[in-house]
Amino acid sequence: MATLDVARWSARLERSPTTSRLPRAASVAVIVDVNATPKVLLVERMRRRGDPWSGDLACPGGFADTTDRDAVFTAMREAREEVGVELERDARWLGRLPSRRALHLRWPPAFVIEPHVFVVRAHVPDVHPRSEVTRAFWCALSDVTNLPRTHVERRALGITLRFEAVPLDPVPLWGITLRIVDDLVRVMCM
Repeated sequence: MATLDVARWSARLERSPTTSRLPRAASVAVIVDVNATPKVLLVERMRRRGDPWSGDLACPGGFADTTDRDAVFTAMREAREEVGVELERDARWLGRLPSRRALHLRWPPAFVIEPHVFVVRAHVPDVHPRSEVTRAFWCALSDVTNLPRTHVERRALGITLRFEAVPLDPVPLWGITLRIVDDLVRVMCM
């Protein structure tokens, strides 16, 4: 990955609110460390019955609470709740990546995920898995771009679907989270 000019690539991020008409929205914090090797913070979701993304990798995030003032606040609150990172103190909000529509065959209705990008300040915050999270780790973006792509298969309602994946050990990065990280890499490298 080329030398990073945060001011230049952050200018490519959206700064306007989501225009989705879907009834539910979620926000994720795409937390980036550019101090040495560019990395993004990922979490492994706790395995829970009835959760279609149980055990998958994700960015810290979740649905808005009625007390959240906006989607950026939701992303910051979720990062604090899930990994103990105080984004208000430890990072700077740069903007958002394109919103993604999430749909699961066993879990309607569809909803929108709004990925908000934060860059950590000089000190990279420690991460501590908390509610809904089994582990949290910094993933080098070079792993996402350089590892060979594979596939994962998921079954729902008698249908087997194949999704592109990056084989991070022990859990692959796939689906909407992989698309969000790919969006981040494209913005950073354009």
